[in-house]
Amino acid sequence: MRLGMSTYRGRWEQVDGPSCGRGPVIVGCTGTDASLRALTASARTLDPTIDLVLVCAVTRRRRRAQPTTFLHDALKSEAYLLTPEATTDELLRHAAETARRERARHIRIHTDTGDPVTVLARAASDLEASAVILGTSGSGPGALARALHRRIGSGADLFVTDGTRFLSAAGGTTVTTGAGRSSSRPVWDPTGVGVAHG
Repeated sequence: MRLGMSTYRGRWEQVDGPSCGRGPVIVGCTGTDASLRALTASARTLDPTIDLVLVCAVTRRRRRAQPTTFLHDALKSEAYLLTPEATTDELLRHAAETARRERARHIRIHTDTGDPVTVLARAASDLEASAVILGTSGSGPGALARALHRRIGSGADLFVTDGTRFLSAAGGTTVTTGAGRSSSRPVWDPTGVGVAHG
């Protein structure tokens, strides 16, 4: 299904919402407003029975001894709440609650260590995802989305959204949207140039 086809630099076209085949749909979660808007818009637009996988990439940092602060002393046994892992877990818990509020029923969380492009591409392949959705705070796809599109090729449809409109760089297969409606999109040659936790 298309809504007023417009293109972004000739590689992306505006569509009325994400559509997917039989595989799960991945939504990148970074904790930013853009990723939260993408999650909300996706959960509202997709069929609620679709498997929604919230993916967050965690970068491994050099482990240096962190100085103990007065907060560590005050929290004692709950000082783990100050760790990066606890922050990521909270981010994903909040994202899952947001998706449930927007009527998503089947939600999984997947995290992996690495850069976002590698993590999202690996998750899309491993989970046999039909679509990957990313948030954008600009008027079009950013460097992450363009790099991810090069990596996933035609393996999964790729969408970016600012929460109000969706841009697609997806290949041409018949896809299912909403309550089982089907539509076709033209084949797009990915010769041009997009988070997960688990």
